[in-house]
Amino acid sequence: MLAACSLFLSAFLLFSVQPLLGKAMLPLIGGTPAGWLTILVFFQLSLLVGYALAHALSRHSMRVHAVVAFTLLLAGLVFLPLDVARDTSLTGPYDMLWLLLQVVSVPAIGLSLLSSTVQRRVASTGRNPYVLYAASNAGSLLGLLSYPLLAEPLLSLSQQKLAWSGGYMALLLVLLAVLFGRVQEVPLPARAMISWRERRMWVLLAAIPASLSYGLASYISLELGSFPLYWVVPLAAYLLSFIIAFSTRAPSVRLISQFALICFVLTAGLSIASLSGAVIPDRLFLLLWLALFLLLAIALHTRLAQNRPAAGSLTEYYLWLALGGALGGMFNVFIAPVIFAYPFDFFFAGLFALMLLDLAPGLLKGLRRLATAGLILLVSISTLMSVQNTQKVERNFFGSIIVFDAPDAQGRKTRYLTTGVGYQGSQRLEPEVETIPQLYFTPLHGLFRERQFAEVGMLGVGAGMALCFNRAGRHFTVYEIDPKIRRIAERDFTYISTCGAPEWHMGDGRIELQRTADKRFDLLMIDAFQAVNIPVHLINREALALYRSRLKPDGLLLYNIASIHYLLKPQLVAQ
Repeated sequence: MLAACSLFLSAFLLFSVQPLLGKAMLPLIGGTPAGWLTILVFFQLSLLVGYALAHALSRHSMRVHAVVAFTLLLAGLVFLPLDVARDTSLTGPYDMLWLLLQVVSVPAIGLSLLSSTVQRRVASTGRNPYVLYAASNAGSLLGLLSYPLLAEPLLSLSQQKLAWSGGYMALLLVLLAVLFGRVQEVPLPARAMISWRERRMWVLLAAIPASLSYGLASYISLELGSFPLYWVVPLAAYLLSFIIAFSTRAPSVRLISQFALICFVLTAGLSIASLSGAVIPDRLFLLLWLALFLLLAIALHTRLAQNRPAAGSLTEYYLWLALGGALGGMFNVFIAPVIFAYPFDFFFAGLFALMLLDLAPGLLKGLRRLATAGLILLVSISTLMSVQNTQKVERNFFGSIIVFDAPDAQGRKTRYLTTGVGYQGSQRLEPEVETIPQLYFTPLHGLFRERQFAEVGMLGVGAGMALCFNRAGRHFTVYEIDPKIRRIAERDFTYISTCGAPEWHMGDGRIELQRTADKRFDLLMIDAFQAVNIPVHLINREALALYRSRLKPDGLLLYNIASIHYLLKPQLVAQ
């Protein structure tokens, strides 16, 4: 009972701290969804290190194993309470990984090491250690769900950190009884002979569901917004697939595989129809992607569970699982943005998943050929979309940036800047290049003519259109977190070169405003939102108080709150 409680609590802590850190780091990363994926990669790598250490310790006595694990967790107390507060922005995954390494690496690795340690302890008493996997996954799932449903709405960030620290110390007390209590030990079964073919299959069956979960998380965050409530959905589904697969009444792999194949064909068909111009409801897409992911993850994880070795090799088994999970996540964070200018990561991993489904031999052989053709087609489509009628497509830590030329409503050639949904800028190129601010800046022409606005601050530059509201005696200061947006605005549009370069501050607008405490503006424009992804840290009460403190006595605060999914005006009015 205590062993199950310790695994439940350690998993609860390990998975509740991830959205906690994600929320705390939002201002450092400009609210980009890729920040959450990077946090997931860090914890996948921590899990890998923890399992590797557990496997190495399995060659020593149980007492040595227990002492090292407890000492590592004890050392984690030095890092409490976890603090990621910084006065500079993070501009990529490597910056985030380095910060997380300094802040939470020891507690994360200690908690990761604990699962294999406790299960080995239970196995040494002659009991089946794999039944504890359900307690671990239940703790993980509840840890995730408790954050957006309880911790975030009820506690401040500082209170959340203190509560997590209290749980960590409670775990240490429980572990004293679990790891060092008197038990009747029996010899462990001999290590099973495991082939490299089995190890490769374990890695694949773990890597592909992990990659699918990252692809789904990216899609949901880009479509609906980057905040904890949406972060936890894909990860919770991922953990649920583990719970189902490793339960004593696991489903039929072949039946689940057949449903997954049907769902994949339906989702792919609707996606192709959408690219061809058909209007598909976003909610339908979201439900289909979630159902497809869950079916594929259950099918592959059930195969993984059915091929687990005897208890004597459990530390090695978990090591290869952790390696697969880390590789899957690293593909989405570090490799996919280089291969795909558009976020096709989910379908790329899905096609690999089809090759591993448990289907009739003849059908599986044909499906593998079809999936191989699909992989080639997917890469080809990505390449074609990158060059067809497009001047530039770039994807980085902050998302995809697309510049393309197309006729406007009057048939005149116009250049557009977009991140996929909605426009962040445009410029007419015919009959001559214009520098008149367009799109959502059109209603502001009268305001800029009537008011002097000597000092104008902008959070987000877009294509640089607003800079052409310039006049004698007016000074612009721009806060922009994405260096590629700045380069594209300077390279592909002429607003900056024609109307004058602003004073640049590169980094998240909220952080940079805090650093430039001497700045006071006649007009402060918040134009850092996209049509679908809302950096919520730029619209909360703390942010609004900061903006007001940077205004002159008669200064004006101007928000662009255009959004497909949310009505942001009531939230602003309420504050």
